[in-house]
Amino acid sequence: ADVNILLVDDDARNLEVLESILSAPEYRLVRAQNADDALKALVEEDFALLVLDVRMPEMNGIELAQLIKQRKKTQHLPIIFLTAYYHEDEHVLQGYDVGAVDYLNKPCNPSVLRSKVAAFVSLYRVNRALKNEITERRQAEQALSESKAEVQALVDQLRALATELIQTEERERKRLAAVLHDSVQQLLVSAKMRLSTLARLSRCSRSQRSIPIH
Repeated sequence: ADVNILLVDDDARNLEVLESILSAPEYRLVRAQNADDALKALVEEDFALLVLDVRMPEMNGIELAQLIKQRKKTQHLPIIFLTAYYHEDEHVLQGYDVGAVDYLNKPCNPSVLRSKVAAFVSLYRVNRALKNEITERRQAEQALSESKAEVQALVDQLRALATELIQTEERERKRLAAVLHDSVQQLLVSAKMRLSTLARLSRCSRSQRSIPIH
C-alpha cells in the first residue's frame, strides 16, 4: 500500500462498511473513532484523503474539519463528508465552507464512493510526484551550486598559490642577486688586494736586481 486514507466515524460498524467498500492493495485504510484519534493520526502520517462522518459526539465532523484546515500540514487535505442526518442545504454549504471536497449521504453508493476516492488518490499521487521532482531538482541545483562554489574556491586557492609562488620566486631572485653582488664585490676586492700585493712584490724584485754587487 502506497497511499494512506483516514476513515473517521464514531460507529465501528460504519468503519467496517467503509473498509469493505474501499479495501484495495494500494490503499492503507486507517481508522479513527473520534476527533482526537483523527488529529493524532494526521500529525503522525501523511494522508491522501479523509472520509469523515459529520455527526459525531463531543466534536462533530464540521468542527474537526475546521481544525484540520487550520493546520499548515493538513490545510489542503481533501475531505469527503458522509452523513445520514444532515440533508439540509445549509449544512451541506457549511461542510463546503470548512473545506469539504464532496458530500455524500449514507448509505452511500459503493461505486460512487470508490470512484471519488480513486480520483482524489490519483490527484494525490500526481502532486506527490511533482513534489518529489521539485525536491530532486532543488537538491540537484543545490549540489550544482555547491560544486560551483567548490570549483571557485579551488580556483581562488590556485590563484593565491600562483601569486605566492611568483612572489617567492621574485624574493629568491633578489636574494640571489644580492648574494651574487656581494660575492662579486668580495672577489673584486680580493683580486685588487692580490694585484696590489703582486705589484709590490714585482717592484721589490726589480729593485733588488738593480742594486750593484761589489
